[in-house]
Amino acid sequence: MIRDSNAVHLIAKSTHYRTDPIPRFIFIGIFEISNVTVTLNFALILLPGNSISLKNIHQIRAICFGETIFGAAGLYLVPLLKEKPHNLDPTILLRSTKLIMINWQEIDTVLLDMDGTLLDLHFDNYFWLEHLPKRYATIHSKDETSSRQLLAKHFESKRGTLNWYCLDYWAEQLQLDIPELKREIQHMIRIRPFVMEFLQQLRESPKRVMLVTNAHRASLDIKLNRTGIADLFDDIIVSHDYRAPKEQQQFWLQMRINHQFDPARTLLIDDTMSVLTSAQQFGIKHLLTLLQPDSQQAKRQETEFPGILHFDEIMPVTILKK
Repeated sequence: MIRDSNAVHLIAKSTHYRTDPIPRFIFIGIFEISNVTVTLNFALILLPGNSISLKNIHQIRAICFGETIFGAAGLYLVPLLKEKPHNLDPTILLRSTKLIMINWQEIDTVLLDMDGTLLDLHFDNYFWLEHLPKRYATIHSKDETSSRQLLAKHFESKRGTLNWYCLDYWAEQLQLDIPELKREIQHMIRIRPFVMEFLQQLRESPKRVMLVTNAHRASLDIKLNRTGIADLFDDIIVSHDYRAPKEQQQFWLQMRINHQFDPARTLLIDDTMSVLTSAQQFGIKHLLTLLQPDSQQAKRQETEFPGILHFDEIMPVTILKK
Protein backbone atom coordinates (compact mmCIF):
# COMPACT_ATOMS: atom_id res chain seq x y z
CA MET A 1 0.00 0.00 0.00
CA ILE A 2 1.24 3.49 -0.77
CA ARG A 3 1.89 5.34 2.49
CA ASP A 4 1.31 9.06 3.02
CA SER A 5 5.07 9.65 2.86
CA ASN A 6 5.09 8.23 -0.67
CA ALA A 7 1.60 9.24 -1.77
CA VAL A 8 0.35 8.89 -5.29
CA HIS A 9 -1.69 11.86 -6.47
CA LEU A 10 -4.00 11.87 -9.44
CA ILE A 11 -5.03 15.00 -11.29
CA ALA A 12 -7.63 13.93 -13.80
CA LYS A 13 -9.08 15.71 -16.78
CA SER A 14 -12.07 13.88 -18.15
CA THR A 15 -14.21 13.94 -21.23
CA HIS A 16 -16.98 11.75 -22.56
CA TYR A 17 -15.30 9.42 -25.05
CA ARG A 18 -17.82 6.97 -26.47
CA THR A 19 -21.36 5.85 -25.68
CA ASP A 20 -21.82 2.96 -28.12
CA PRO A 21 -21.63 0.11 -27.43
CA ILE A 22 -20.04 0.73 -23.99
CA PRO A 23 -19.91 4.11 -22.19
CA ARG A 24 -16.32 5.28 -21.77
CA PHE A 25 -14.37 8.18 -20.37
CA ILE A 26 -10.83 9.23 -21.09
CA PHE A 27 -8.53 10.11 -18.22
CA ILE A 28 -5.32 12.05 -18.49
CA GLY A 29 -3.57 10.85 -15.37
CA ILE A 30 -0.65 12.74 -13.87
CA PHE A 31 0.99 10.47 -11.31
CA GLU A 32 3.58 11.89 -8.92
CA ILE A 33 5.65 9.22 -7.16
CA SER A 34 8.74 10.28 -5.23
CA ASN A 35 9.00 13.49 -7.25
CA VAL A 36 8.88 11.59 -10.55
CA THR A 37 5.98 12.58 -12.78
CA VAL A 38 4.50 10.08 -15.23
CA THR A 39 1.66 11.02 -17.58
CA LEU A 40 -0.60 8.23 -18.89
CA ASN A 41 -3.91 8.05 -20.72
CA PHE A 42 -6.67 5.84 -19.35
CA ALA A 43 -10.01 4.68 -20.61
CA LEU A 44 -12.64 4.27 -17.94
CA ILE A 45 -14.97 1.50 -19.10
CA LEU A 46 -18.35 1.08 -17.47
CA LEU A 47 -19.79 -2.41 -17.56
CA PRO A 48 -23.54 -2.98 -18.01
CA GLY A 49 -25.59 -2.09 -14.95
CA ASN A 50 -23.12 0.52 -13.68
CA SER A 51 -23.23 4.27 -13.92
CA ILE A 52 -21.01 7.21 -13.13
CA SER A 53 -21.04 10.96 -13.57
CA LEU A 54 -18.37 13.61 -13.74
CA LYS A 55 -19.14 14.75 -10.21
CA ASN A 56 -18.15 11.41 -8.69
CA ILE A 57 -15.31 10.27 -10.93
CA HIS A 58 -12.89 11.68 -8.37
CA GLN A 59 -14.09 9.06 -5.86
CA ILE A 60 -12.55 6.24 -7.88
CA ARG A 61 -9.62 4.48 -6.27
CA ALA A 62 -7.63 1.84 -8.08
CA ILE A 63 -5.85 -1.41 -7.40
CA CYS A 64 -2.79 -1.93 -9.52
CA PHE A 65 -2.03 -5.31 -11.07
CA GLY A 66 0.80 -5.05 -13.59
CA GLU A 67 -0.31 -3.09 -16.63
CA THR A 68 -4.02 -3.07 -15.87
CA ILE A 69 -5.61 -1.05 -13.13
CA PHE A 70 -8.88 -2.32 -11.73
CA GLY A 71 -11.12 0.12 -9.92
CA ALA A 72 -14.46 -0.31 -8.18
CA ALA A 73 -16.71 -3.25 -9.01
CA GLY A 74 -17.88 -2.92 -12.59
CA LEU A 75 -15.27 -0.32 -13.49
CA TYR A 76 -12.04 -0.87 -15.38
CA LEU A 77 -9.27 1.69 -15.79
CA VAL A 78 -7.24 0.51 -18.77
CA PRO A 79 -4.03 2.24 -19.93
CA LEU A 80 -4.20 3.64 -23.44
CA LEU A 81 -0.53 4.18 -24.08
CA LYS A 82 -0.89 4.42 -27.87
CA GLU A 83 -4.24 6.18 -28.14
CA LYS A 84 -4.97 9.86 -27.95
CA PRO A 85 -8.07 11.21 -26.22
CA HIS A 86 -10.79 12.59 -28.44
CA ASN A 87 -12.67 15.84 -27.81
CA LEU A 88 -10.85 16.49 -24.55
CA ASP A 89 -12.31 19.46 -22.70
CA PRO A 90 -9.41 20.92 -20.67
CA THR A 91 -11.82 23.03 -18.61
CA ILE A 92 -13.08 19.93 -16.82
CA LEU A 93 -10.58 19.51 -14.02
CA LEU A 94 -11.46 17.18 -11.17
CA ARG A 95 -9.99 17.79 -7.74
CA SER A 96 -6.73 16.15 -6.76
CA THR A 97 -7.08 12.96 -4.76
CA LYS A 98 -4.85 10.33 -3.26
CA LEU A 99 -4.93 7.09 -5.18
CA ILE A 100 -5.19 4.18 -2.74
CA MET A 101 -3.27 1.26 -4.18
CA ILE A 102 -3.38 -2.21 -2.63
CA ASN A 103 -1.52 -5.10 -4.16
CA TRP A 104 -3.70 -7.98 -2.98
CA GLN A 105 -1.01 -10.42 -4.05
CA GLU A 106 1.09 -9.19 -1.11
CA ILE A 107 -1.64 -9.84 1.46
CA ASP A 108 -2.48 -13.16 3.11
CA THR A 109 -4.49 -11.95 6.12
CA VAL A 110 -7.18 -9.27 6.27
CA LEU A 111 -8.13 -7.86 9.69
CA LEU A 112 -11.34 -5.84 9.81
CA ASP A 113 -12.66 -3.64 12.59
CA MET A 114 -16.43 -3.61 13.14
CA ASP A 115 -17.83 -0.31 14.46
CA GLY A 116 -17.04 2.58 12.12
CA THR A 117 -15.47 0.23 9.58
CA LEU A 118 -17.92 -2.48 8.58
CA LEU A 119 -20.83 -0.91 10.45
CA ASP A 120 -21.95 2.71 10.48
CA LEU A 121 -20.61 4.37 13.63
CA HIS A 122 -23.76 6.49 13.83
CA PHE A 123 -25.47 3.81 15.93
CA ASP A 124 -22.74 3.90 18.58
CA ASN A 125 -22.39 7.67 18.61
CA TYR A 126 -26.14 8.10 18.95
CA PHE A 127 -26.37 5.50 21.69
CA TRP A 128 -23.59 6.88 23.90
CA LEU A 129 -24.16 10.59 23.25
CA GLU A 130 -27.95 10.76 22.96
CA HIS A 131 -29.91 7.66 23.92
CA LEU A 132 -27.96 6.60 27.02
CA PRO A 133 -27.90 10.07 28.65
CA LYS A 134 -31.66 10.40 28.13
CA ARG A 135 -32.40 6.96 29.55
CA TYR A 136 -29.97 7.50 32.44
CA ALA A 137 -31.70 10.74 33.37
CA THR A 138 -35.15 9.15 33.14
CA ILE A 139 -34.31 5.97 35.07
CA HIS A 140 -32.42 7.79 37.83
CA SER A 141 -34.74 10.83 37.91
CA LYS A 142 -31.98 13.29 37.06
CA ASP A 143 -31.70 16.37 34.89
CA GLU A 144 -30.83 15.41 31.33
CA THR A 145 -28.37 18.26 30.72
CA SER A 146 -26.34 17.58 33.86
CA SER A 147 -26.50 13.83 33.16
CA ARG A 148 -25.12 14.37 29.69
CA GLN A 149 -22.21 16.44 31.03
CA LEU A 150 -21.47 13.94 33.80
CA LEU A 151 -21.46 10.97 31.46
CA ALA A 152 -19.37 12.72 28.80
CA LYS A 153 -16.66 13.45 31.37
CA HIS A 154 -16.77 9.88 32.67
CA PHE A 155 -16.60 8.40 29.17
CA GLU A 156 -13.64 10.55 28.17
CA SER A 157 -11.66 9.51 31.26
CA LYS A 158 -11.68 5.90 30.04
CA ARG A 159 -10.93 6.52 26.36
CA GLY A 160 -8.34 4.10 24.97
CA THR A 161 -8.76 1.62 27.82
CA LEU A 162 -10.64 -1.67 27.82
CA ASN A 163 -13.24 -0.23 30.22
CA TRP A 164 -14.18 2.35 27.59
CA TYR A 165 -15.57 -0.54 25.53
CA CYS A 166 -16.77 -2.71 28.41
CA LEU A 167 -20.54 -2.89 28.88
CA ASP A 168 -20.12 -4.68 32.21
CA TYR A 169 -18.07 -1.79 33.52
CA TRP A 170 -20.63 0.82 32.45
CA ALA A 171 -23.54 -1.27 33.69
CA GLU A 172 -21.96 -1.29 37.14
CA GLN A 173 -20.93 2.36 37.08
CA LEU A 174 -24.28 3.67 35.85
CA GLN A 175 -26.55 1.00 37.34
CA LEU A 176 -28.16 0.35 33.98
CA ASP A 177 -28.78 -2.66 31.75
CA ILE A 178 -26.61 -1.44 28.86
CA PRO A 179 -27.30 -4.34 26.46
CA GLU A 180 -31.04 -3.90 26.91
CA LEU A 181 -30.77 -0.17 26.23
CA LYS A 182 -28.85 -0.98 23.04
CA ARG A 183 -31.61 -3.32 21.94
CA GLU A 184 -34.08 -0.45 22.27
CA ILE A 185 -32.49 1.20 19.22
CA GLN A 186 -30.99 -1.83 17.44
CA HIS A 187 -33.01 -0.92 14.36
CA MET A 188 -30.40 1.82 13.81
CA ILE A 189 -27.59 -0.68 13.27
CA ARG A 190 -26.48 -0.36 9.64
CA ILE A 191 -23.93 -2.11 7.45
CA ARG A 192 -21.77 0.37 5.54
CA PRO A 193 -22.10 0.58 1.74
CA PHE A 194 -20.41 -2.20 -0.27
CA VAL A 195 -19.38 -4.12 2.88
CA MET A 196 -21.32 -7.27 1.95
CA GLU A 197 -19.88 -7.28 -1.57
CA PHE A 198 -16.37 -6.72 -0.17
CA LEU A 199 -16.68 -9.55 2.36
CA GLN A 200 -18.13 -11.92 -0.22
CA GLN A 201 -15.28 -11.16 -2.62
CA LEU A 202 -12.78 -11.89 0.14
CA ARG A 203 -14.51 -15.19 0.93
CA GLU A 204 -13.99 -16.22 -2.70
CA SER A 205 -10.29 -15.41 -2.46
CA PRO A 206 -7.52 -17.35 -0.69
CA LYS A 207 -7.24 -14.63 1.97
CA ARG A 208 -7.78 -15.32 5.66
CA VAL A 209 -10.37 -12.83 6.94
CA MET A 210 -10.80 -11.98 10.62
CA LEU A 211 -13.09 -9.60 12.45
CA VAL A 212 -11.00 -7.87 15.12
CA THR A 213 -13.03 -5.73 17.50
CA ASN A 214 -12.89 -3.91 20.83
CA ALA A 215 -16.64 -4.35 21.20
CA HIS A 216 -17.94 -6.16 24.28
CA ARG A 217 -19.35 -9.60 23.46
CA ALA A 218 -22.87 -8.52 24.43
CA SER A 219 -22.69 -5.66 21.94
CA LEU A 220 -21.03 -7.90 19.36
CA ASP A 221 -23.85 -10.46 19.64
CA ILE A 222 -26.52 -7.81 19.12
CA LYS A 223 -24.81 -6.52 15.99
CA LEU A 224 -23.98 -9.92 14.50
CA ASN A 225 -27.54 -11.08 15.04
CA ARG A 226 -28.84 -7.91 13.41
CA THR A 227 -26.49 -7.93 10.40
CA GLY A 228 -25.86 -11.62 9.75
CA ILE A 229 -22.21 -11.09 8.84
CA ALA A 230 -20.65 -13.60 11.27
CA ASP A 231 -20.35 -16.41 8.72
CA LEU A 232 -18.25 -14.25 6.40
CA PHE A 233 -15.20 -14.42 8.70
CA ASP A 234 -12.70 -17.19 9.33
CA ASP A 235 -12.26 -15.99 12.91
CA ILE A 236 -13.76 -13.36 15.23
CA ILE A 237 -11.35 -11.86 17.77
CA VAL A 238 -12.64 -9.85 20.73
CA SER A 239 -10.11 -7.77 22.66
CA HIS A 240 -11.90 -8.45 25.96
CA ASP A 241 -10.70 -12.05 25.71
CA TYR A 242 -7.10 -10.76 25.83
CA ARG A 243 -7.83 -8.20 28.56
CA ALA A 244 -6.29 -5.48 26.40
CA PRO A 245 -7.75 -3.22 23.67
CA LYS A 246 -6.30 -2.97 20.18
CA GLU A 247 -4.64 0.29 21.20
CA GLN A 248 -2.15 -1.70 23.31
CA GLN A 249 0.72 -3.91 22.16
CA GLN A 250 -0.41 -6.65 24.53
CA PHE A 251 -3.42 -7.27 22.29
CA TRP A 252 -1.36 -7.82 19.14
CA LEU A 253 1.19 -10.00 20.91
CA GLN A 254 -1.53 -12.26 22.30
CA MET A 255 -3.41 -12.33 19.02
CA ARG A 256 -0.33 -13.47 17.11
CA ILE A 257 0.17 -16.29 19.61
CA ASN A 258 -3.43 -17.46 19.23
CA HIS A 259 -3.82 -16.76 15.51
CA GLN A 260 -0.59 -17.15 13.58
CA PHE A 261 -0.18 -14.45 10.93
CA ASP A 262 2.63 -12.58 9.24
CA PRO A 263 2.38 -8.83 10.03
CA ALA A 264 4.28 -8.02 6.84
CA ARG A 265 1.55 -9.73 4.78
CA THR A 266 -1.40 -8.43 6.77
CA LEU A 267 -3.91 -5.68 5.99
CA LEU A 268 -5.75 -3.95 8.85
CA ILE A 269 -8.70 -1.67 8.13
CA ASP A 270 -9.84 0.35 11.16
CA ASP A 271 -11.41 3.77 11.71
CA THR A 272 -9.43 4.53 14.92
CA MET A 273 -6.06 6.24 14.48
CA SER A 274 -4.65 5.01 17.81
CA VAL A 275 -5.45 1.42 16.84
CA LEU A 276 -3.71 1.80 13.49
CA THR A 277 -0.70 3.38 15.19
CA SER A 278 -0.49 0.48 17.63
CA ALA A 279 -0.74 -2.02 14.76
CA GLN A 280 1.98 -0.15 12.87
CA GLN A 281 4.26 -0.32 15.91
CA PHE A 282 3.64 -4.06 16.05
CA GLY A 283 4.77 -4.36 12.43
CA ILE A 284 1.54 -4.70 10.46
CA LYS A 285 2.51 -3.37 7.05
CA HIS A 286 -0.74 -2.57 5.26
CA LEU A 287 -2.93 -0.06 7.10
CA LEU A 288 -6.09 1.65 5.93
CA THR A 289 -8.72 3.83 7.59
CA LEU A 290 -12.23 5.11 6.85
CA LEU A 291 -12.83 8.73 5.91
CA GLN A 292 -16.43 8.82 7.19
CA PRO A 293 -17.00 6.26 9.98
CA ASP A 294 -20.26 7.98 10.98
CA SER A 295 -22.50 8.59 7.96
CA GLN A 296 -24.14 11.53 9.73
CA GLN A 297 -20.90 13.38 10.34
CA ALA A 298 -18.62 15.20 7.91
CA LYS A 299 -15.99 13.31 5.98
CA ARG A 300 -12.55 13.50 7.56
CA GLN A 301 -10.27 15.58 5.34
CA GLU A 302 -6.94 14.67 6.93
CA THR A 303 -5.98 11.28 8.35
CA GLU A 304 -2.67 9.87 9.49
CA PHE A 305 -3.16 6.78 7.35
CA PRO A 306 -4.50 6.27 3.81
CA GLY A 307 -8.30 6.31 3.82
CA ILE A 308 -11.30 5.24 1.77
CA LEU A 309 -14.87 6.43 1.77
CA HIS A 310 -16.40 3.06 0.82
CA PHE A 311 -15.16 -0.47 0.21
CA ASP A 312 -15.87 -0.43 -3.52
CA GLU A 313 -12.69 1.64 -3.79
CA ILE A 314 -10.52 -1.36 -2.88
CA MET A 315 -12.75 -4.21 -4.02
CA PRO A 316 -10.78 -7.43 -4.61
CA VAL A 317 -11.27 -8.90 -8.07
CA THR A 318 -11.79 -12.46 -9.22
CA ILE A 319 -8.22 -12.85 -10.38
CA LEU A 320 -7.36 -13.36 -6.69
CA LYS A 321 -8.76 -16.87 -6.96
CA LYS A 322 -6.23 -19.66 -7.11
